Amino acid sequence: MTLTNYQIGLTSGSMVDLGIEVGAAIRAPKADPVGYSQYMPVADGTTRGLGWMYVDWVFGSLTPAMRDLLKAYCPGASNNVYITTRSQDSSNSFQKYSAIMIWPQEEKRDYLYRLNLVIRFNKLVVAS
Repeated sequence: MTLTNYQIGLTSGSMVDLGIEVGAAIRAPKADPVGYSQYMPVADGTTRGLGWMYVDWVFGSLTPAMRDLLKAYCPGASNNVYITTRSQDSSNSFQKYSAIMIWPQEEKRDYLYRLNLVIRFNKLVVAS
């Protein structure tokens, strides 16, 4: 999977490609947007979607340098960012969003690498 479509930045105009910024050794994250943060059944048998759209970027393994580069966009527990990630439609298209980046509370380590790092992006709003 190509990285050229995955981007991140603090502003819409400052976005960088993960493949270039983080390095060619990084593999594209698994990223499938979810339309609503909660689903609630209602009395008529249908389901109502509640909350904001979100996406998790799941990285199988990251070197310390790759991890630190991503962490720079979220120095605290969360931060406002812009991302380009896979869209929710059925094609392999990508979309730019404003989002809130949530850094995981725990990071699994194996020697130097971070394993299965999951970075959540909440409150996805389509950006131009």
